[in-house]
Amino acid sequence: MLCVLFCRKKSFITLPRRYIPFRNIWVFVLFFVLWVLPAYILQAQSLPGEHSFSSCKKEVYSLQFINEADGWAVGKDGVILKTVNGGESWTKQSIQQHLYLNAVRFADEKTGYIVGYNWSKQQGIILKTDNGGIDWTMVYSIENRVLNAVFFVDTKTGWAVGEQNLILKTSDGGAHWEVQKSTLDACFESIFFIDSENGWIAGSYYDNEDKAVILKTSDSGKTWKKQSCGQATWIQSLYFTDQKNGYACGWQEDMEKEKTSAIILKTINGGNRWSRQLKNVNGMLNSIYFCNEKTGWAAGYNHRTKEEVLLKTTDSGAHWQCKNCGIQSEIYTIQFIDEQTGWLAGEGAVYKSENGGESFVSAK
Repeated sequence: MLCVLFCRKKSFITLPRRYIPFRNIWVFVLFFVLWVLPAYILQAQSLPGEHSFSSCKKEVYSLQFINEADGWAVGKDGVILKTVNGGESWTKQSIQQHLYLNAVRFADEKTGYIVGYNWSKQQGIILKTDNGGIDWTMVYSIENRVLNAVFFVDTKTGWAVGEQNLILKTSDGGAHWEVQKSTLDACFESIFFIDSENGWIAGSYYDNEDKAVILKTSDSGKTWKKQSCGQATWIQSLYFTDQKNGYACGWQEDMEKEKTSAIILKTINGGNRWSRQLKNVNGMLNSIYFCNEKTGWAAGYNHRTKEEVLLKTTDSGAHWQCKNCGIQSEIYTIQFIDEQTGWLAGEGAVYKSENGGESFVSAK
């Protein structure tokens, strides 16, 4: 993943850390000949069916399980994969090299949405399926914007957010999308709604590289109110266990000390006040998830040590324990369906735990 500073440049299409800019045409040509063209050839030679993640070797940016068996994973080069057996095997539903798919959200076992970016057309995109991912249809696109996160409270009502203050809402299952206004100059990375009225979005300002931002709505997104989130540089992920108790994770950069510290914030009043829970942990946190009001996990990467960062709490965030799962690669996303069973994903693999995150096994 690239340095987050790039996504704040206004002179170019602002791409999140996971995107690679092409600064001149010869770099692009070399990239196409050595990577994209062979990938298309390999794709043409393959047939849909069961594949291990090791055979796809794609970075996975987002995953979602709706129960212990059924889950989807999306990521780099348009990879969309599905499992019906808890990750033991995966069906390749789509791989399109010109797409970066940043987030997936299923409202039920049939209806799902994916957001991302088509770099060949320089468009932010929203995809939808009505049959569990067998077919995906683009229901929305926007020029020169990246869409980073999506959230649905039911099959009809949902939101998507991205760069350049972009907040979108649909009330008819993605047939139409309305732009909801924000006066902030920000890149939004995460969104979470506790019901159809109350939700939060988070990211970072463009005009202040050292300041994260969290916004809240209490009227389905008609208006958004800024909340104070301390000294965090970037908020990458949000999770609320109820209308009052929520968590945010990301990182804080100290340029003078050349140090990046992992950040976890908590609110007990719906975001009116956020307090820092985590100290003295180096690295960046990309994802946070709670399976109940007490038990949660946060995951990311330490670029200095080249090791994963994995944290767990069993007391609503009062204490966080560092876990060593031996992956030694960046973790982009994590989800637990209960206190024992969960998955995390990152650079080329999905891993499953059946012991509360004490150990993880690569999906085959």
